[in-house]
Amino acid sequence: VTATLCKKFFLFNLTIILVFIFLSSCAVLLYGKLNGFHYEMEWVEIVRHSYTDEYVRYVSFSDDGRRIAVVTSSLNQSRRAVHVYEIKTDSERLIPLGSPVHHNSFCDISLSGDGNRLAIAPRVSLAGKKIVRVFEVLEYSHNNSAWEFVGDGINAVIENEREEVNDEKYKYKVSLSYNGHRIVIVEPRSHQGDGLARVFENPPNTSEWIQLGQTLHGANRERLGTSVSISDGGGLFVVGSPDFDGFSGKVQTNQLGLSISWVKKGRFINGTKINDAFGFMTDISGDGSTLAVASRWDRFESDGHVSVYKVDKGTWRQVGDKIDVMGRLTMRTRISCSSKGSRILIGVPGLPYNSAKVHVFEYDEQNGWKQLGYINAHGDNSKLCQGAFSFSGEGNRVAMGCTISAGSFQILELKKVPEMQ
Repeated sequence: VTATLCKKFFLFNLTIILVFIFLSSCAVLLYGKLNGFHYEMEWVEIVRHSYTDEYVRYVSFSDDGRRIAVVTSSLNQSRRAVHVYEIKTDSERLIPLGSPVHHNSFCDISLSGDGNRLAIAPRVSLAGKKIVRVFEVLEYSHNNSAWEFVGDGINAVIENEREEVNDEKYKYKVSLSYNGHRIVIVEPRSHQGDGLARVFENPPNTSEWIQLGQTLHGANRERLGTSVSISDGGGLFVVGSPDFDGFSGKVQTNQLGLSISWVKKGRFINGTKINDAFGFMTDISGDGSTLAVASRWDRFESDGHVSVYKVDKGTWRQVGDKIDVMGRLTMRTRISCSSKGSRILIGVPGLPYNSAKVHVFEYDEQNGWKQLGYINAHGDNSKLCQGAFSFSGEGNRVAMGCTISAGSFQILELKKVPEMQ
């Protein structure tokens, strides 16, 4: 009898509590309706991290936005390192994953979608007519809590080195598939500026890197490979050639065929004006359905813009109007698609008279590309935020770094924030 009474008493109290919570919620909603209380989506800073006497050069997110790779360099650029962090869900703290990977010469990184592999592209140096550079991939070992090399690396032989390499479009680029077992490597300087692209695969349970399909070559100094992006599955990748046809530019997408060779998917997408440099920056969504392409700032005509394409019966067709933003799209601009292509990030580097900004757009069938606000770089030196931007797979997290003497980066998340009208 006592047990039965206790059970009834417990259920009675639980009912009272649930009714109270329900009525309180109704009261809040009613108050909001009468007084203009509503929710809006805003970018909220969740993490900020600073370094001493180091620049922040690049940042790269994992697909879920829970891991981030950050490249830093010393003030004289003689020493560089990659730091990888895990963002703890409960406290939004940064936890280092292993020790930093030190390297004195690299110019691009790519963190795999699952956050377990890291690709490093070497920086080109002038030292003769034939130079060998090694692209390296590392994997995080949970047993050893360290980043370990996968194989001996991938060699690249560059001939007829002539030009200075400070220009962003001459640098090597890399892009990893979701699990990091496929990597696309581009060399826009190769063959006196024609450029080339190659894909390598690391078969399961091996440490070898084997070239997958043929090498793709550019022509007429079009700088093929100035930009590159590979899909999650690694069976589709896009490369940009901004110097093609009087710097009007073009992009091409390549799909792995049944004969293990790369075939074009759809036609080339060409720029429409001379000096557009269409394709100087590209990105493909994780599912391979959406393609974003940037046209560069032209001092005589425009600040640049981003065009978005989706596959329709094997052909790339533009989605909505071109996206224009406040700020010049230069070689240090970064663009990124979310995993399914519903959101586009445009990171605009800082200029002497303007702070760096990140613009995020979402597609709406009725209204086209709608901006989900923009993010200003933080700090007094935000004008020196140069090209360090990254986007999580779902498009709900953004990372941006500042290239200043005390380098730093911040991570922001799109959250519902209550506001009063």
